[in-house]
Amino acid sequence: MGYDLYMNNFNFHSFTKALLCLVVPMVLLTSAQAEEPSAKTTTEIYQDWQYSCVERNETTTCEVVQSAVNNQGGVVSQLSAVINPDGNPQIQIILPHFIHLQKEIAMEVPDQLKLSVQPLFCDPRACYIIQSEQKVLNALKEGDKLDLEVDLISGEKLGVSYSLLGFNAAFNRLSGE
Repeated sequence: MGYDLYMNNFNFHSFTKALLCLVVPMVLLTSAQAEEPSAKTTTEIYQDWQYSCVERNETTTCEVVQSAVNNQGGVVSQLSAVINPDGNPQIQIILPHFIHLQKEIAMEVPDQLKLSVQPLFCDPRACYIIQSEQKVLNALKEGDKLDLEVDLISGEKLGVSYSLLGFNAAFNRLSGE
């Protein structure tokens, strides 16, 4: 009876206004915190690749990155390169959940490289493949595209392709060459 009485007196318009009064200040506060005046961002485009750096508190973090999108424009996977703290290049591939973790992922740069790899780890956001072998970097610099074939837990296969157009120039910018 109490539930019915509550629902009969429910005013959706008042509820929406009250909700907005709570949510809008939280969004504005979050946006203000995200816009750190001490952070400086640099972004450059190298054909199909994006070079970006964030400088914050005298520390600069840079990467070159390309996202693979599906037909609806959603990001399916991401390929990036960084220089790790030891000064060595590192390639990172970010894949969605629902990949079959017990099966290897086919990674191919046609006429350059063919590997079978497995994710190094998964977290609540995605699964990650990390490659730091020089032969992988060389193949990305010399190739035209990178193809991945991933087994999903549903039994389907996910094919992901990345253009390598501009990778060499973007990576050279990243590494200071």
